Amino acid sequence: MKITATENFKDRLLRCSPKVAVETLKAVLPLRKRTVSKAASKLNLSEGTIYNRLKDLKILGLLESEEGKIILRDQATIKDICVGKNYDSLKKSFLKLSYSGIIDELDKDGVRVEDLGRDIALKSTSIASDPQTVETYGTIFAKWADFFSLA
Repeated sequence: MKITATENFKDRLLRCSPKVAVETLKAVLPLRKRTVSKAASKLNLSEGTIYNRLKDLKILGLLESEEGKIILRDQATIKDICVGKNYDSLKKSFLKLSYSGIIDELDKDGVRVEDLGRDIALKSTSIASDPQTVETYGTIFAKWADFFSLA
């Protein structure tokens, strides 16, 4: 399997599923004061967990977060995502993170998420060697591809 990574790909590894990403957006959108602590409280999660979720949403170009504040980039697009109306911009962002060949690999019979994850880890210069972490990379990528009906 040949995979070409984008520059600084390590910072572009998605760690949460589409379901979790949308759930987080739904919690953040209606907040009057959008902060990490308020989002954590609303979802009954730790601030560290929220920070990790926000990192993925930042990677996908949906928001910024600085000094504990959450800044939505395009509120209309986020509203559409939250109601399942339009995922086009989210799909474009995901495809920019993708590297050549991986979507095609998902269409092949017998491809294992462990293999996808291992290649993602190798190409991203991730130091992950733990089989569970490597499998998670492949699983998350496959879930996003499935979410957009790419595989």
